[in-house]
Amino acid sequence: EAGGPVAGYLAYRGLAPRAVFLTHPHADHYGGYAEVAALCRVETIYLPECWPRLTVPADIASSLQSAQARGSRVVYLKAGDEVRLSERVVARVLYPPEGANPANLNDASLALRIEYGAGSALLAGDLQTLPPLTLDLDCDVMKASHHGEDRAGGELLLRAASPSALVISVGRNGYGHPAEALLARAERLGAQI
Repeated sequence: EAGGPVAGYLAYRGLAPRAVFLTHPHADHYGGYAEVAALCRVETIYLPECWPRLTVPADIASSLQSAQARGSRVVYLKAGDEVRLSERVVARVLYPPEGANPANLNDASLALRIEYGAGSALLAGDLQTLPPLTLDLDCDVMKASHHGEDRAGGELLLRAASPSALVISVGRNGYGHPAEALLARAERLGAQI
């Protein structure tokens, strides 16, 4: 999100990301990108395959056009794609499928399985409905979808992923996130929150 710690941390450490994944066009998922892009040119920006068919806010559309003008490459990802981030790290795209035309922006989210050696993490953006995911979901760490909202299929996903740790990206909100039902389910299934 804009004003978040990412750009400051990168500047403090003198780091420049080679790639950025923008899960979907909601400000809490792309808001910090403009600050990062102001610090350095990002080589590759990964977006969900359905991005061009979405109604995208003007600020991120403009930021992406500026990035491309400065030489950044935009790559659209669909289920089944793989992005090799280093010799030992690969991002496997679980969602969206090619040709997806989601009814809402949350369901345009990139869902990724990041593999690093024998370890893995599952990142599902803000998917509100859980599509049939056919790739391996088993992971060590899982980021809860949509800030820990309780949703249909949530228990099936937690069982399939069987994470040791469930990370919930959430701040003060009026939506009741994270949901008590999700927290209880994760605890019952043995995932540390």
